[in-house]
Amino acid sequence: MVERVQNWIEHGKITVPLICHSLTDKDEGIEIVLYPNLGSFNDVEEVLFKKIVVFFDSVIAYRNISESFYLKAFDKYCCRKSPLFIVKNSEWIKWLVEESYGVLESGKIVHYSIYSENDCIELLSETTPLVSFFSDF
Repeated sequence: MVERVQNWIEHGKITVPLICHSLTDKDEGIEIVLYPNLGSFNDVEEVLFKKIVVFFDSVIAYRNISESFYLKAFDKYCCRKSPLFIVKNSEWIKWLVEESYGVLESGKIVHYSIYSENDCIELLSETTPLVSFFSDF
């Protein structure tokens, strides 16, 4: 099966490019703070949020690759409508299930992707992350 993507956050909620401010791996989980790239938007008043915080309380694996070196993936997913999406039929999940000798079950794992203007962050998790939108920094 071929990998395909689907929006993770409803289309229209995020209409501007994002910048990853921070990615923090702590005991409680992984927190990713994203800001809209207001420099790429003519009317700042049209932006519905000033900050997004994505929190995963349980992550099996994650990787962060500079967008400058992940060009093939950018081309592959260029049709996505949101910078936050889910990868279906993920090759990364298949690889990790094989590496674990089947300890992990692919049907329970979700491949989340966050593509900002400076980072391509991908996470594998069996739990749904909390996504919060804030109107101030």
